[in-house]
Amino acid sequence: MSAPSICPRRWPPLHKGELERQVIDRVIPLECLVPNGFLALAEGRAYGKILLDPRT
Repeated sequence: MSAPSICPRRWPPLHKGELERQVIDRVIPLECLVPNGFLALAEGRAYGKILLDPRT
């Protein structure tokens, strides 16, 4: 899933571009929110935005 499917009108430059690679660290499913989301942020393992995919 890419950012434009989340907000297609507001963030078209994020679609498969350099900005997307610089801003988005990972897209995770809801069941991975704690280990791959919150803990990654708290432990400094996240190097960009972590997007949650609610469809998984």
